[in-house]
Amino acid sequence: MESSALIPNQAAPGFGQQGTVDWTQLGKSTVALSVEILSRLSQAEVQPLTFAVGQAIFSRFQLPPSTQLKIHTVLRNHKPFSSFSNMLWFGFGIKHVVRSLVESEQGMTCVALCGGLSVAYDRFYCAQVLRSMAHIQGAPKDLSPSIAQWSNLVDTCSGTLRSSDFPNIVEGFSRLWYNGEGPDAWKRHGATSPHDLGKALSTLADISSGALQSATFVGGADCAWVAAIAEWVLGLTIEVFNAGTGDCLYHKLGNNNHETGQVKILRTFDTQYSMVHVRDTTCFLPSGTEIFHANTERGGYIFAGGWSSWSTILSDTFPADSLELLSSSKAGLAFASVLHKAADQINTELGGKKNILEILPELKPVLSKPGSEYSVPEADKVIKSACGCSYCQNLTEAGTSMTTRPREVCLYRIAITILGYLWILARVHLHDNIRPSSSGLRSLYFLLMSSYPYLAYPSIRRVSQNFKNNVLATILHTMTGIPVQGEPSLEASAISESGLSICCASLLIPNLPPIEVATFHLIPGHIQKDGAFFREVYDLNPKLGIRLEEDTVMKLTFDEKLRLMTSFRQNKSLPEFLVKETIQNQTLQANYSWQYRLFNDQLRNKHPTSGSASTASTKMLVTAFGSAELQRLLFQGISLPHCKSRRMKATTTDNRTVSGACCSVTEDILRQMRNPSSRFPCPGEWVLLDIGSQKIPGSYDGEEFPTKLYLGSLVELYSLLCNSEPGKHLKLASPSEIIIANDITILKSDGKGTENSNTKPRLENIDEDVLGAIEIDKTSPAPSLPSPLPQETKSKKRKSTGGTRRKGKRRARAR
Repeated sequence: MESSALIPNQAAPGFGQQGTVDWTQLGKSTVALSVEILSRLSQAEVQPLTFAVGQAIFSRFQLPPSTQLKIHTVLRNHKPFSSFSNMLWFGFGIKHVVRSLVESEQGMTCVALCGGLSVAYDRFYCAQVLRSMAHIQGAPKDLSPSIAQWSNLVDTCSGTLRSSDFPNIVEGFSRLWYNGEGPDAWKRHGATSPHDLGKALSTLADISSGALQSATFVGGADCAWVAAIAEWVLGLTIEVFNAGTGDCLYHKLGNNNHETGQVKILRTFDTQYSMVHVRDTTCFLPSGTEIFHANTERGGYIFAGGWSSWSTILSDTFPADSLELLSSSKAGLAFASVLHKAADQINTELGGKKNILEILPELKPVLSKPGSEYSVPEADKVIKSACGCSYCQNLTEAGTSMTTRPREVCLYRIAITILGYLWILARVHLHDNIRPSSSGLRSLYFLLMSSYPYLAYPSIRRVSQNFKNNVLATILHTMTGIPVQGEPSLEASAISESGLSICCASLLIPNLPPIEVATFHLIPGHIQKDGAFFREVYDLNPKLGIRLEEDTVMKLTFDEKLRLMTSFRQNKSLPEFLVKETIQNQTLQANYSWQYRLFNDQLRNKHPTSGSASTASTKMLVTAFGSAELQRLLFQGISLPHCKSRRMKATTTDNRTVSGACCSVTEDILRQMRNPSSRFPCPGEWVLLDIGSQKIPGSYDGEEFPTKLYLGSLVELYSLLCNSEPGKHLKLASPSEIIIANDITILKSDGKGTENSNTKPRLENIDEDVLGAIEIDKTSPAPSLPSPLPQETKSKKRKSTGGTRRKGKRRARAR
């Protein structure tokens, strides 16, 4: 990018005494930008006019060298992540437009202010602030970009300061308002008007340029953001006072011999300031509404504040007395029982990779209480009895005395919110030092208030039901405090909003084990394809025979796909990653597909292709899976390891009964696996089950179907799982699951690069509890696996689907 600024400095001709912009001269100016920079701006949907006007209004700010160094350091530390086959990029790539903007001081100011705005406000609000700044500086209508253009400029720079100290500075100043407002402070969440914040920024520009010596800002929590901009971005001296008492709450005068701060802030909680009288230049920023009434869909504005820390997020979010009451007496014992169950489930679902105290250290006093077993209904009753809000009072048994609390504090809802927060944090990989948002956790509290859930570790449906089952939108809202604008697709596998991108793990690596693929990645930055910016990626679900560029993408039935995978298997062990742009603005479609060069007669007759090209020479792509669909099915149809010491009883198809602790049953499975005449799944290997039906007197008297078990690489199993049909009950089962299967199908693998199993080196990834239970030596060689015979064995109860089959039974724990 050109190193010279687009807009001359204020000492140059054409600028007035107060550093105002000469719009007439600007309208006649020419813009010297390289084609490469124009291309990057175009891909971000930022017009050159928006870029020029933005640089004009930002030219009035003077950034100190220390701030420029901090921004360069932050951008240098941002690491982009690529999808499988490098088709998509998440974060700030090496050719991201902000890396070009920071090559000039005006561009760096644009990045700093737009990035700072996006930390605490949504992009539509930020766009109105920038438009207000342009109007305050007298921009004519023919040189004023639209709201959509300002929004694109903000969105391009959003996320740049997410990994810096700036969000913590905002949150620190916000504490001066929230801690001083009393018990109602935690619910105050609304923002001041965009025009008032625009005037405040314009005043800061005059101070930084020397046009003003000082100014006073009077208002609510938005003044915390103004203070953070003044201190962290502009390097100005600051003083914060209580408007009612005159007490100094904070001051940083520096070494510039300032007797008073250049920025003086009066903290007040009133919406009218008739009692405040100051002599110098004054900006008023009225407090916003409470969160009960702040709704972006109704024209309200949200002030999200900054970022808290993992060690204080709960106390920063909820009133301290509520947390103390929740962790004390009987309520504490009941909540501890629920948390212990949640900790066990997190440990089970994630293979012990995350500890509940590592996620939220503030729960240590609760978890340290002696273990008392409460059932869910009992825990519900005890915690509701300890809470005095109207909701819990109505649901408590008549005659129980309690103190009525305001509707904004409910111990029962706080407990449910903490459980939902644990569910989210346990499944999200946080990158580039992302920290929690007290505003976001507070928003999760109010989202769950309307759903009336029961007190238990939640499922994906409960966590995401307030966003039409879009869990990605729920996670983004919880981590930023800013609602996702628009209505993301229910099949979204990645979303970008407020400078953060979240994506399903399978978009990055498709052959991860189910426990790892059922997670998400949260990355500062944007979604890009070939340099262009996108807000959403959702599954590509092609119709039969749809053309995608030069390829034909087919969506086959389960049996057809199984026949192809066992007969015409490609040489590569991983599918292709397909990405398609849509007619909708800033959205992409993506999925994984298997590539085939052969097309048998049966499929040709059922799915004829258009054109004169020979079918045999046409590359055919068969849909494997979409990341969003796979994520949904994994949450719904996965059986995770539960091999402890539970008693069970299982009956095989030959009426032989095995009973006892699950460790003894697993040992019996191991003996059969070591039998060279059979091909049973090895420890550490996932399988796909097609659950059959058996006649049960008085319950089910229909046709019987055998349970089928499919072995193959993980992506092959995912491909079959995402191709379920009516009448099929497919689910993935873990190595320690207790299974009875009548029919085992091994997906035949041709080619050198093909995986014969979905495990890593044998016996290396087994849970230590399982190893101890079945007495396996990790250092011992793996059991030898015979080569499957290339033949079909017909099932007695259901038509065969082809492939290599071995009759056998795999027993594991009964449900």
